[in-house]
Amino acid sequence: MLALSVLPQPVQSQVRLVDTAVLVVSSGSTVIGREEYTLHRGQLSDAGAGFAGAGYTVSASAYYPSSRSYASAASVVTFRPDSQPASARMDLEGSGQPTTFVDFTARRITVRHRTSAGESAGQYPRAGRILIIDDSILSLLAMLPRADPGSVTLFYPRTGRSERASLSDHGIEQTVVDGDERQLRHVTLGNGDQIRHMWYDTRGRLIKIEIPSANTIATRTSGR
Repeated sequence: MLALSVLPQPVQSQVRLVDTAVLVVSSGSTVIGREEYTLHRGQLSDAGAGFAGAGYTVSASAYYPSSRSYASAASVVTFRPDSQPASARMDLEGSGQPTTFVDFTARRITVRHRTSAGESAGQYPRAGRILIIDDSILSLLAMLPRADPGSVTLFYPRTGRSERASLSDHGIEQTVVDGDERQLRHVTLGNGDQIRHMWYDTRGRLIKIEIPSANTIATRTSGR
């Protein structure tokens, strides 16, 4: 499980906690997991320590099932000031599962998979606006997307897969959170019946994610 290290005193003032929360993940009426994440203003390294420049960092740990005391998956993703990804690190529980490192440059994406047996790498072309997606870590979308509505590229770091998708901002709409009706900003991402519905409050904090095709809902239960 990844954890944020204590930053050296000279750089603490350059990193600011923006949001921290717990999401409860349900399939139908059954709780199947939980995620804990932090969003910082400022780039932490992929190990969660040190300051690399202006931008943002999302650090997340996912627990499946929710009763576990250790992470099934963990990630640290850094973003440039324009909210485009700069780097990522992902770890999955399990013997032989690789640790994935990703570097994003202007024209290409470099992915490295590291295991106890060695390391492999691949490069992929980069074009347009990118959003990072992972089926095991939903809170990678903790930061309200800043890409203009329209076509974006979804990139899955662990597999290197990318696909074009439509990003739409529906403005303030009504939705139900833990049985209460709330007015939240509604953003959708995907194509056809493969749509993610993200709901954010007026402070830009992630409140709920719905994936109807997977019968999955992640709801914010606590946080700053």
